[in-house]
Amino acid sequence: MLSLLGFASLLVINVYSQSGCTTTTDYNVQFVIDESGSVGPVNYDATVDFVQSMIQNDISDDTPVSVLSFGSKAGPEPSIGYEIIYRFSDDQTSRNGVIDALENSQHEGNLTPTRTALEGALDEWEAAENAGKLNNGERILFLITDGVPYPSDQTPCLQSIYDKINELNVRIIILGIGQFNIATISCVAFRDEDIYQIAGFQEAQFDQLESELSVVSCPPDDGCVTTTEYNVQIIMDESGSVGSDGFDLSVEFVKSLIEDDISATTPISVYSFGGGNNPDVELIYRFDDDQTSRNAVLAALDAVDHDAGSTPTRTAMLTGIEEYKRAINAGDLNNGERLLFLMTDGVPYPSNTQDPCISTILDDLADLNIRVIILGIGNFNVDSIACLADDDDIITTTGFTSEAFDALEKAIGETICPDPDEPIVSPPDPLSCQKAQQFCKDTYGTNLATIATDEDRLEAIAILGEGEEAWIGLYTHPEQTNWRFRSGEECPSDSAYKCVDFWLYQLNENTALRPRCIGPTEQGYECANFKTTENGVDNDVPSEIELRFLCDN
Repeated sequence: MLSLLGFASLLVINVYSQSGCTTTTDYNVQFVIDESGSVGPVNYDATVDFVQSMIQNDISDDTPVSVLSFGSKAGPEPSIGYEIIYRFSDDQTSRNGVIDALENSQHEGNLTPTRTALEGALDEWEAAENAGKLNNGERILFLITDGVPYPSDQTPCLQSIYDKINELNVRIIILGIGQFNIATISCVAFRDEDIYQIAGFQEAQFDQLESELSVVSCPPDDGCVTTTEYNVQIIMDESGSVGSDGFDLSVEFVKSLIEDDISATTPISVYSFGGGNNPDVELIYRFDDDQTSRNAVLAALDAVDHDAGSTPTRTAMLTGIEEYKRAINAGDLNNGERLLFLMTDGVPYPSNTQDPCISTILDDLADLNIRVIILGIGNFNVDSIACLADDDDIITTTGFTSEAFDALEKAIGETICPDPDEPIVSPPDPLSCQKAQQFCKDTYGTNLATIATDEDRLEAIAILGEGEEAWIGLYTHPEQTNWRFRSGEECPSDSAYKCVDFWLYQLNENTALRPRCIGPTEQGYECANFKTTENGVDNDVPSEIELRFLCDN
């Protein structure tokens, strides 16, 4: 369990601007807010502000969101229950609807009917699932409460609730506020790390809590994130020896590769080969099909059925090469490496007509610069097709099991999601300092590059060329005075605010090398301007000037 103390200052929220969370990971979020008597109107409003900030700043714009509040209702017809503030079926195309609904919600509770609230919340998940209002990602329920369930029959620690949580696959994260016995509700959070507790309803404590939750509410992007360009073709064996179950596992393996291990911008083509009495290759997806998302290729794979037959490896390779030729001529490929994954469990058959070790295939592979990677499944003589690939590109696994495919996926991960080519990159279009920082974050998940060593400096010069200048990042230290660099040099300015991390600067040939410091009153202190010819940095270039820039990759 995490106990959080508040240190952050209050965030300024513009509730109608675009979310600060840009993850492409699918997930769904529900907030269940305690409005019992102990919370009170003022603290309830603070909780609403916190939820608004989470939705605005920490949840991606396309994530389905639902909000409930719970407590007893006074009036002529008092009740113990919950109120649905916003449903998954309400408008999710913008955040205006849910923000307005929260703005209009008012505290009117007394008791703490936690069981009833969770039952209602789970009903909302079930209704959304049945109506197709959820995506395929994780389902997260934030339970925000300041006290034990009351009356005592409102305990959520019931088998019926556990079963419903598991059935709907909902992950409950408890946000406990105040010094109450959180063990009375911890039963519904199935992981210890999903229980958070802060001391009270202070703004700073909510801000710290929001910061701690950001990795949950805005998870990192799924799959492969690389700037290296490459193209992928996958050819799957569906011969009789593979079998229906083996082919289904092969399809799931390929889907997992596409979703988790191949970058979202990589052109993909998929074929299968086998097919009854006649040698046959089935086109599943071509390079000129929709490559803007992975939905279409995944749907095409879902629609494929096993069609047992022979093992026409030669025909499959010829067809795959022709698709590469067509895609090259049509401009469907990028300039990166061309990969062809051949998945098979047996020797080519009939051997007299399906041997792939013929000059036509081998010459085309060399001429088109196609790298074949053989994924051999089972205990067959892989030498019969080894002519197609280098020794390092022949990978075998024991058979058609989930465990074997998981090991295979891990083994080829570096090939299909290579590390970035360069640690520092220079995007093509000049931007202002702040826009450059945002571009680095959105594109590479990094920030402006910091020139921390002489090797970094030389690499930056090589990337930019002589006579160029660009924005680079600055290094901040907890103390704003008496700078000491990694080189061991002392910053001469006692009022230094930020500095280039290691770099020494020489004004001209008559001055000594010295650390370059940025003062807090200078216009350009958010970025430094790197000049390749002068071999130095400038700290007083206004941040709004558009320049080239360097990102960490």
